[in-house]
Amino acid sequence: MATRNNRTVAICVDVRQKAARDIEDGVMRQIVAHGGAEAMLLGNHPCNDGFDRSTGTAPDIVVANYEELKGANRDLLRSRHVKAALFFGAVPPGLPYPAVSVVSDDRAIGAAAAQVLVRSGLRAFAYLGAPHGDRWSVARRDAFAAALAERGFALAADYSPSAKRPDWRRERRNLAAWVRDLPKPCGVFAAFDQRARHLLSVCRGEGLPVPRQIQVLGVDDEEYVCENEIPSLSSLAVDFRGAAQEAMQAIFAHLETGSPLPSAFLAGVAGFTERLSTCDVSRSGERVNRARDFIRLHASEGISPSDVARHVGGTLRYLESGFRAVLGTTVEAELREARLQAAVHLLEDTETPLGDIAGRVGAGNPRSLMNAFKRRFGCSMRQWRSKSRP
Repeated sequence: MATRNNRTVAICVDVRQKAARDIEDGVMRQIVAHGGAEAMLLGNHPCNDGFDRSTGTAPDIVVANYEELKGANRDLLRSRHVKAALFFGAVPPGLPYPAVSVVSDDRAIGAAAAQVLVRSGLRAFAYLGAPHGDRWSVARRDAFAAALAERGFALAADYSPSAKRPDWRRERRNLAAWVRDLPKPCGVFAAFDQRARHLLSVCRGEGLPVPRQIQVLGVDDEEYVCENEIPSLSSLAVDFRGAAQEAMQAIFAHLETGSPLPSAFLAGVAGFTERLSTCDVSRSGERVNRARDFIRLHASEGISPSDVARHVGGTLRYLESGFRAVLGTTVEAELREARLQAAVHLLEDTETPLGDIAGRVGAGNPRSLMNAFKRRFGCSMRQWRSKSRP
């Protein structure tokens, strides 16, 4: 077996990405812990012009993102000196030595996103995918939708374009239209932090208040991105550092003892940092949702806006300000809509006389209900019942 002495590890990752920096950090930590090895940092950086830095090197282990390798570094993978490799993402085919990959645990990330947004009291949820339709983005969406379903919710909208070279001007228009059509309030899980920034920019342009109407959650917890957004961006951190350290430890053990080498190491969720994009400091969204649930259950009992305010706590004026901020409507309008929908049910599914419907739905005055019904649906209650019957 090979000895542990004089191991050389070539690290070729783009340190402008937080995930790559975390992987490099995890690898370096394991090199230090291991002893008898040295690192060559060949990665990209804003101060140099690319990855062509490996001429004349002969590493035992290569750490790289294959899709970003260029020139001499890609040739480096075929060197007779290389005995193992760790890849950030996909492993290229046909390598003459063992290789492992470090990839995000997209199932865990999607599940964590659902947990964060559901516990905020939201009832509507959407997913904003990567602009290139990447498989990992689709996997995060599917896991998010599945975790929502387990909690009794559905994914209301999904924006996952597949264009390889997006026209950003058109993309902004399309994203703006998508956001306008979302149910409000809505929690949007974005595939990664930079994508969440696109959404926050569009929300500012459309005049949609975050977090009152749209709550935004990203992934990667890039602090300099998240802290400098308006509002600051809540984000899930991914444990690429821990996964890379574990993978590097396995490579060293394989080279020294011949122990089996797994094909992949999953980077799970390392934590969640809540910032203003999901933090409704006034709890208006939660209060409004509780009020809407109460209205749906009890509107037919003749409750008033004051009854709703007493149920959720606080004054009616305070609740009204929340309804205007979150839904752009009033408590009275929400009560009226609930009663009109109850009237539609009675017209379509029962033989309740028209004059009795107002009392059945808690509206009080039959004439007022009939007038409101006609304004809302463009026809009389009698006409609605006639059209709904075969």
